[in-house]
Amino acid sequence: MICTKCNFQNEESAKFCRECGASLFTIKTCPKCNFQGGEESRFCKNCGTKLVEKPIKQPEPPKAKESEKMSQTNADEKREKPILDRNIIVAIVIMLVGMVVLAVVYFMFKDSKDTPKKGDVYVVGHEGDIVKLWKNGVAQNLTDGTMESRGSANSVFVSGNDVYVAGYEETGYYEQYECVAKLWKNGIAQNLSDGTKHAKANSVFVSGNDVYVVGYETNTQSRPTKDIPILWKNGVAQNLIDESTGGTTANSVFVSGSNVYVAGITNNGYFSERGAWFNRLNAIVWKNGVAQNFTDGNTYSEAHSVFVLGNDVYVAGASNGRATLWENGIEQKLVDETIFFSGAYSVFVSGSDVYVAGYERISVPKLWKNGVAQNLTDGNRGPMASSVYVSGSDVYVAGAVYAFITDTEAYGACATIWKNGVATRLTDGSTDASANSVFVVE
Repeated sequence: MICTKCNFQNEESAKFCRECGASLFTIKTCPKCNFQGGEESRFCKNCGTKLVEKPIKQPEPPKAKESEKMSQTNADEKREKPILDRNIIVAIVIMLVGMVVLAVVYFMFKDSKDTPKKGDVYVVGHEGDIVKLWKNGVAQNLTDGTMESRGSANSVFVSGNDVYVAGYEETGYYEQYECVAKLWKNGIAQNLSDGTKHAKANSVFVSGNDVYVVGYETNTQSRPTKDIPILWKNGVAQNLIDESTGGTTANSVFVSGSNVYVAGITNNGYFSERGAWFNRLNAIVWKNGVAQNFTDGNTYSEAHSVFVLGNDVYVAGASNGRATLWENGIEQKLVDETIFFSGAYSVFVSGSDVYVAGYERISVPKLWKNGVAQNLTDGNRGPMASSVYVSGSDVYVAGAVYAFITDTEAYGACATIWKNGVATRLTDGSTDASANSVFVVE
């Protein structure tokens, strides 16, 4: 209730102004003839009836103009809009943080799954025409096995978080095909040769930041053609012999300190034994590019694997068709002289024990420990043991066994890994397969 004298705002129930004391009911009306008298009148001067007080009608506040209403609405919207914007920004930030957290968790899980860990067992080889890498028995295809992509993996080496695989890939058909030496790092292929020459990579070794691969390239310009032993260091090729002197291949590489050892074979012509002609192959080791022959070159010998411990150099291979181990150039036959067609493909030294993997009589996979033989199968399951690796007290051997044996034939070679003499097949034998190299993360 607004006082008409001082304009003070009073309560609606007030009869007198709290500010000036004036009556807030200043109009008196005759209930009979509706005559309005003054504040001091008590009776109607028109008819004599007693007057009744009525409150003064309060003025209505002025109505806001339409433009003022719109301005007020816009102002309200502007005050609300920052709040909405802030809510949207907060929601976007929360969503982005969630995505980042999920990505971090995914890659942590992925890395923990793929990163090599102590005790992980890596095996490489092939199944049919597909280049294979098995990690703890789980297969990964390195090629698709089509006519444009056939091949095999011959060696595996793990350094830190990186897995290196050496092998080859063939493309094309029959006489028109090309064979390219390959190095896969964490599944990504790198060509070591350009495809103009037939080439294969047989072994890989990593020392520090340097990656060493050995194999061969075929000199197609010579007649007859010659396979030239090659050492690739970080992808750069080095011929281990003069192309004019002949083949044939480098099979294994081992780095000890600043010294690089390569085991392989050179060709010195032909010789005859038991009515058959053989290449006069010579087992050889190159130390920092300088060749050391293990035989006189007049017989048949091969060097397939080299291992260095301290000052001792161990080489596994064959001499005159018999599995052989050389220690610092001194030859030790692993089989009886009466046993022909045997070979040693891999050597590993652990402490004072020397392990050699190979085969005997073509189809019996063998493991020799300090010269004592152990059959890995019952004697007819062949074809061979290709690689040996010792980790602590466990001995791992990679190779192949036949899935199916009849009276007249054996077929369906299965890639196989033996741990302490117990075999695990990596393939089912439906397609010929082989495990060529094994590496255990320490």
